[in-house]
Amino acid sequence: HVDQRHLYFFYRYKTTNHEDQDRQARIIERYVDAFQPRRLVARNYLYGLTHYPVEMIWSLPQDRHELIRLERTLPYDFLVIHRINPLRRALIHNPHYRRLNKDDKGAELLIWRRLY
Repeated sequence: HVDQRHLYFFYRYKTTNHEDQDRQARIIERYVDAFQPRRLVARNYLYGLTHYPVEMIWSLPQDRHELIRLERTLPYDFLVIHRINPLRRALIHNPHYRRLNKDDKGAELLIWRRLY
């Protein structure tokens, strides 16, 4: 049985999620739009929706080994992760990536361009 409390919670959850997605999509577009990306690895459905036909890979690699498997499987232009994501350790000194927003020390998202 769903009552008003459940509906309000769901509404707030979805509203907050959309606000987060919108804020993050604007951050992503600031750094990557000039490159005209074809495919991004990022947990941001709104960027993909508003920048069609850009393809989004929603599932992020969990570790360095999954990152290597992803690199071997699919071409992609950018990898975007949250600043606390442990995957950042596999990217910091990785010659296959360059962080585009490294001057932003308090960045919520770390935006990495994949160098082939």
